[in-house]
Amino acid sequence: MSYLTRIFTALSLLMMSVLFSQAHALDVSAALAGHDASSNIDTAAVWILGIAVTIFAARKIIGFFSR
Repeated sequence: MSYLTRIFTALSLLMMSVLFSQAHALDVSAALAGHDASSNIDTAAVWILGIAVTIFAARKIIGFFSR
């Protein structure tokens, strides 16, 4: 594996471990009830978009340096 691939893999594993360690702490019924529901949904959407952009950018950077 190249150096950048190893860095990307390590960061991906770290991100996934953080996400999955907190996954059991989310109470969906409480998150979707009350006045904070739209705020919780917006926060989740921003996190998902951020993760997607990070993965896309990392793949482009790795592809650029692997040529």
